[in-house]
Amino acid sequence: LKANHRDNQSTLSDRRFTLLVQATLPAERSRALGDLEDTLKSGKLSDEERFLLARLYKVIGERARADNHLRILLRTNPRNGLYVAAYLRLLIEEKSWDEAKPWLFKLQTLEPKSKRARDLEMQIKKG
Repeated sequence: LKANHRDNQSTLSDRRFTLLVQATLPAERSRALGDLEDTLKSGKLSDEERFLLARLYKVIGERARADNHLRILLRTNPRNGLYVAAYLRLLIEEKSWDEAKPWLFKLQTLEPKSKRARDLEMQIKKG
């Protein structure tokens, strides 16, 4: 990133990555998230950027924004187990058991023998 910036080769992706990192710092979070949202005018987020942003929103308690970004990812990547599991975790944390069950089934279909699917199933059963 520093080399790209130094050589004036910085890309939108570089800028977004820097802002995502800055947004993990409480003192920088508000400004960095605002600046990151502003970059959406310059082009859509990559799937990786959107996933990181969704995770960040989840961590800081902005569940509606996290939900929105994860749903966008799931519409464009319905067979991505990582995204299905992330959305399922969000539903479990919200205790949205009825909504979580079809997502668990989807994850179990995508990853029939995965530890991740088994662990999430156990969390739903405990709920």
